[in-house]
Amino acid sequence: MCQREVTHYRRIDHQQNISWIDLAREPDALIEYSLTYESAMQQLHAVNTAGQVVMGLDAFLLIWEHIDRYRFLRGFILKL
Repeated sequence: MCQREVTHYRRIDHQQNISWIDLAREPDALIEYSLTYESAMQQLHAVNTAGQVVMGLDAFLLIWEHIDRYRFLRGFILKL
């Protein structure tokens, strides 16, 4: 995910439901999830409330679940 997208999501996450980590500043955050910096940069990763890592579309769906403006899109995608 590019910095522009992250900035967008952070700005509209009014309830601050998502904890964003800047891997350039906190690369050690990946150790807990057995991820390398390279793999994390290849596609979007997110961690759900159960501590499981999800990637790609599943990571977007998880993010959208927690941002009011995007819940409808998540629901739409899940119905496809």
